[in-house]
Amino acid sequence: MKKRVVIAVLSLFLLSLGGTMALANDAGEKTNNGKGKVVQVKKEFTKAKREVKAKGCSVQVRNMVREFIDVQEDWAREEVMAATVKGFVYGYEDFSFKPNAPVTNMETIVLILRAQGLEETAKNYSISDEQKALLKKIPDWGKNYIVVALENGILKQEELKTFNPQQGAKRCEVCMYMARTLEADATAENLDEEIFTDEEQIPQVNRKEARLMWINDIIKGYPDGSFSPMRVVKRNEIAVMLNKLDENCLQSSASSTVSGAIKEIRAIEGGYAITVENEEGETTVVNTNAQTKLYYEGKLVTNIDLNNSTNVKILLDQDKEAVLLRIINNSPSE
Repeated sequence: MKKRVVIAVLSLFLLSLGGTMALANDAGEKTNNGKGKVVQVKKEFTKAKREVKAKGCSVQVRNMVREFIDVQEDWAREEVMAATVKGFVYGYEDFSFKPNAPVTNMETIVLILRAQGLEETAKNYSISDEQKALLKKIPDWGKNYIVVALENGILKQEELKTFNPQQGAKRCEVCMYMARTLEADATAENLDEEIFTDEEQIPQVNRKEARLMWINDIIKGYPDGSFSPMRVVKRNEIAVMLNKLDENCLQSSASSTVSGAIKEIRAIEGGYAITVENEEGETTVVNTNAQTKLYYEGKLVTNIDLNNSTNVKILLDQDKEAVLLRIINNSPSE
């Protein structure tokens, strides 16, 4: 008989769903005042540490574990949370995410650099006068990112002539940028074979890249088999794509992710110690706390039965504590 552990209302595991979570503006989004001053947030969060940077840069509101106010009914709710925990995407100062807003070309480049772990490199990069001359169309806050993207092959110098930083990023363009993050030898078979029903609409130079992203399960086609290459990508869609790119190819967050089947759960002060066994038979003990978020089938749950065969994927913070626990196969209790 399987050992069964019932976490009733997760009294220790999820003591407070109205806790706090790290939020910040996406690159290029303006602060409320636009002048780099401290942004005032709701009264109950006034004790949180704040770090506000100049216009065009991210606004970090630290020590906050609070879900975005406009993603509760969104199809990508769980993926948005995961991408946020990983630091790939941020929200706005009012705790919204705007999941259906379009992603611009400039934002796409920044988000991909984050997924690669290159954001700090971009922030600390010293641009030469010669490089500045090449980036006249790029806003000042984004110049560093573009230079690093050029150096890492995500963007090519000849593309700067037609690169519009504020234009919505098309699906074929996002696939092109993401495909360039893969290793030079990261090829796949059958890239010359048609996959989508509307391949004639995909620019010739992007077809293999779109197929490569499909083969790596980073993108999916539509129910009719089409790809819709010219369709602009939304913020919730880019969150899903970044997670897939990370998990299937880059594995930038591999060291902060624990996946496998639950073998044991025991109560500890403030939460639970969960032992997880991966496919290789290796076990890892992960501690949860009052701020850990629990997701099942894209929904935030507060009452669930866990047993020693439940598969989970857990994202950890810098202290190796569980920030987000995603249930892969189980059913919430009534």
